[in-house]
Amino acid sequence: MDLEVLVFALDLISTFAFALVGARVAASKGLDFGGILLIAAVASLSGGTFRNLFMGEPPPWVLSPWLFAPVVGAFIITIALGKTQNVGRFALSLDTLGLAVATVSSAQFALTKDAPFAAAAVLSLTGAVAGGLFRDKTQTQIKIVIKKSITKIKHLSIPPICTQKIK
Repeated sequence: MDLEVLVFALDLISTFAFALVGARVAASKGLDFGGILLIAAVASLSGGTFRNLFMGEPPPWVLSPWLFAPVVGAFIITIALGKTQNVGRFALSLDTLGLAVATVSSAQFALTKDAPFAAAAVLSLTGAVAGGLFRDKTQTQIKIVIKKSITKIKHLSIPPICTQKIK
């Protein structure tokens, strides 16, 4: 399998994971369909958007509108499962995978744009967790990223180091 195809597939999976958790959280809070779709989009697309804007680049969804497909897919699955079902372990496991992929891809993006190493580390963190923080802030709940996944956050500094060695 070509590395570019693998990165593309992992980006789709992480976007879907973030959107699914966002949609499930919004649905469990009783939001209507528009609110569920909005929170799914915010949760899945805002990290990459802020990362790119900080780098002076256009948001990824402007360049690749196909990034909305996983958001719509997560919305449809959430509606099909029912609005009252809570976020489950499978969705949180996908969210963990999404954090890992988003951290590495954000660091790699920053490093390919010749960002200093420290900036790449900060941008990798921004790209990985911004969506979840916005999702949780809009839902006024205890942060799932922090509450359920405290061990993920302390390991977010490792991927930029690995990416630097690969480069």
